[in-house]
Amino acid sequence: MVPYEWTAHPIKDRPQHSFLIIAAACLFSGIILAAWNSMFLAFLAAVILVISVTPFWMPTHYRATKEGLHITRMGQSQMKYWSHIHRLDMGTYNAFLSPFTKKNLWLERYRGITVLFNQSDRDQVKTLLEHQIKPSICHPIH
Repeated sequence: MVPYEWTAHPIKDRPQHSFLIIAAACLFSGIILAAWNSMFLAFLAAVILVISVTPFWMPTHYRATKEGLHITRMGQSQMKYWSHIHRLDMGTYNAFLSPFTKKNLWLERYRGITVLFNQSDRDQVKTLLEHQIKPSICHPIH
């Protein structure tokens, strides 16, 4: 397998979604300001909300090799080995790689990984992931 690299930066592909995040941050900050009359808590709520969607704001670099998937975001790197991935769920803008063969709503969130991609990379990434993970456990996200 030839290594394949791509960079996902969702805010560049879907800038209209950034307005929803900003609107939600303003709304929640306003609710907290009205409820507790604390500018500090309102500001803190906005900061927490914006930080929680960091994968949307910051680019994520991926490198798929024969061993696994190397992911780099904001200077942090992690490696997911193909042998540890047992299920693939494909979406329009992302794929979820899970270490479980069946859905496990509690643990999947912490042990699985969401792989982002741009629309231009979708077909190549989908083919690559389906090739690396057994086809019988690849599912579309509904």
